[in-house]
Amino acid sequence: MRILRSVYVLSLGSCFGIVACSGAKSADGNTNPNSGFNPTNPNSPTGGLVAQNTDTGISPPITAAKAATLTDPNNPSTCTGGGAEPEGGSPPVMEFVIDATGSMHDDPANPAEPNGPSKWDVFSQTMPGVFASLPANFALGVTYFNRPSGCYTGRQAVPIAPHTAAQQTLIANSIANTTPNGYTPTYNAWEFGLTQLQNWQPPAAYATSPKYIVLITDGVPTVLHDSCTVENPISQAEYDAIINGGTGSAGGKAITGIKADGLAAKVKTYVVGVVGSENPQNATYDPLYMLSQIAVAGGTATAGCVPKTGTPSGTTENPRGTYCHFDLSQASDFGAALSSTLGSIAQSVISCDYTVPAPSTGGQIDPNTAALVYNDGSGVYSLVLPNTTPGMTAANCDKGYIFTDAAYTQLHICSTTCKTLQQNPAASLEIRFGCTNGPLIN
Repeated sequence: MRILRSVYVLSLGSCFGIVACSGAKSADGNTNPNSGFNPTNPNSPTGGLVAQNTDTGISPPITAAKAATLTDPNNPSTCTGGGAEPEGGSPPVMEFVIDATGSMHDDPANPAEPNGPSKWDVFSQTMPGVFASLPANFALGVTYFNRPSGCYTGRQAVPIAPHTAAQQTLIANSIANTTPNGYTPTYNAWEFGLTQLQNWQPPAAYATSPKYIVLITDGVPTVLHDSCTVENPISQAEYDAIINGGTGSAGGKAITGIKADGLAAKVKTYVVGVVGSENPQNATYDPLYMLSQIAVAGGTATAGCVPKTGTPSGTTENPRGTYCHFDLSQASDFGAALSSTLGSIAQSVISCDYTVPAPSTGGQIDPNTAALVYNDGSGVYSLVLPNTTPGMTAANCDKGYIFTDAAYTQLHICSTTCKTLQQNPAASLEIRFGCTNGPLIN
């Protein structure tokens, strides 16, 4: 699995070293400070095609030869000048809060094969590769939660740090050295993960980074909010208090607390319910509904999704409800489903805002001659197109890309186009400036 890599190459072209290139005018003599692109200029990189005329803000395919010419930093015939790599927005910080309770170790990954590998066996085989596939500019931390005895206090297995090779090794070793057992303090574990994100002292590159909790669990909470008392499963009264905004029989935060505290800390929460998370353990409530409520409170529910409870029947829900978290409870291949889901989460947090470095030789880039080349991963190349609608901002543009500052140092990929790129796990992008040799789409 490849995660969408924000790999951009900049050629600063005929403008570098010439301060007068700032706000360069197009063929009709007009300057557009938002996109810096003349939609009627046939000599512009896209031959006049703009994002608004397409469904996704992406052009029809260009030839592989044209793409090779555009993305070759040593070929001055199309995009002259030196190269540089921009910084992709603010890289995300992710705290993984992972269920390491007894059922992860004891229960099979496939209930139809009770003698097959446990969920933790499959997890430990899958997760090192998942972590290794994450972009290098992410910052990651990992905690495994359970309550074997006494009270749950939390322990950060791998402190948050940029995703270097050393961090990747620490995470892989932590998985290998973890043996699940004990009970499930779900809400205390979430609070602990939030604390890790709040207390982290980030390097300068992560000072404004978005922060996320990824909560992975296989069952209902079995520890009350006092972090000490086991109630297996928790009572209907405790569950009702959690869902309806109370504090539960032992006090502490409920789902309303997750929403309020997460919002205050600017932390979103993704929820992954793995095999077994559908089992109410003979309780009268639907644990999948509870997990979906956490996703809603955490700001990551599927767009427009409203959770609806199912009807518990012993060890499952029949009928099932409407769920808004990542529900893997019915996955036929737990390892593949887990890998795909976490890859999707990682792609969804990749920034669509980028900083374009200034030319090393001085001056400013010419946005009229920009080409943003998209490779879908199978050798099919297209162009991400400029959005030329007057007044477009990062908040309201939906297709293509724009520059968001007058100096053309900040590039934003608009919402619909960004989503298209994020959903392709094999995609890559390169950007070139100084492309002046005529239309590209033919």
